[in-house]
Amino acid sequence: PALQELDMSGNSVWLLGPGINSAESAAPTIDEALEGGRLSAVSLRTLNLAETAMREVDMTAVFTALSTGRTPHVETLSIPELYSEAFASAIDSGHLSDLREVALVDRHQTGEVGIVTRSLMSGRTPSLRTLDLEITAYDSEQGEMNDVLGALAEGYRAGSAGTLEDLNLFFETTG
Repeated sequence: PALQELDMSGNSVWLLGPGINSAESAAPTIDEALEGGRLSAVSLRTLNLAETAMREVDMTAVFTALSTGRTPHVETLSIPELYSEAFASAIDSGHLSDLREVALVDRHQTGEVGIVTRSLMSGRTPSLRTLDLEITAYDSEQGEMNDVLGALAEGYRAGSAGTLEDLNLFFETTG
């Protein structure tokens, strides 16, 4: 039997701290497994990296690996923080067309969820059924919420929202 689910959620190995240096991150290992086909294209269905506090370089490596097409059957993807260019590129590559469920969190006001939402609503994820977005923004920086809502509206107007059935939006503002 092949591995179908990789759940690293809540794994504090990603954090840098006493005795842990940047070379000890597990992300390059996941990246190598994805790109090298060791998590074969016909097996990996779920990749859960929520609450892992992965660094941008780690997430970029994972998204780059996903964009190679060696894991085209990933259906469920949960990620801790958003790095839009890498994730949008992975979506735009067309190799994540089997995505059925995506959970995104942006607690650091990166302003990038709108970019990814636009890619998800572009028609390149026709199997997408569930989209969970959790966004924290400063009171004075609510533009990201408008970007997300605009991207969703554009996707529905263009008919490219696919088969989205369950949309969960959580917007929180902080002062």
